[in-house]
Amino acid sequence: MYILSKYKDYYDYLSGVYGIDEKIVLDRRINTPIPYLYTGFRLYIAGYIVEGYYDKESKKCYYGEDLKQFTKSIMYYPSKHWNRNYSKSIWIHNKIGFGEWLYLEPIKDKHKINIKEKCPIIYVHHKDYYYYPQLSKLDLASFIKPEIIYKWIEEWISNRISDKENITDDRSDIDKLQDKGFDKKKSFRKM
Repeated sequence: MYILSKYKDYYDYLSGVYGIDEKIVLDRRINTPIPYLYTGFRLYIAGYIVEGYYDKESKKCYYGEDLKQFTKSIMYYPSKHWNRNYSKSIWIHNKIGFGEWLYLEPIKDKHKINIKEKCPIIYVHHKDYYYYPQLSKLDLASFIKPEIIYKWIEEWISNRISDKENITDDRSDIDKLQDKGFDKKKSFRKM
């Protein structure tokens, strides 16, 4: 994968290890910086959802099993209409008095937000979308290995390329010629 970017991220070195494919290009030059980290946030990475929690006191992001330190002994019964697998989630009770559910592991994104937004890496808090956040600043290396992130992104981009290549052109030969600027009467006369 060929990476175009203004910054280096923790998985970039793998393009030198696996080799650079000129067809697979990750263009991170246009990114929207995150104004500040929210307590609960969601990352959409190449078709996967990774949820994390930012602790303002320690100024760190936590994922997976590390989230269990923020739970309380209060039992909370989830509403059945929420679209969430609660066996893979944990309830985190904020100090303000609110709480939120967060996934303990990466899961597949059923809504395909990355495809809709045409971006392999998106940071989301409620309805705010931030494109191409720097994952090393979000402490994601402690939760997901760089090899896994790199393979997710490379696979996502290569699937987009193959989708474009599989589009068939159903036009007639005459329509294709006229589209290229030829005139069927003058350009193809018999000698």
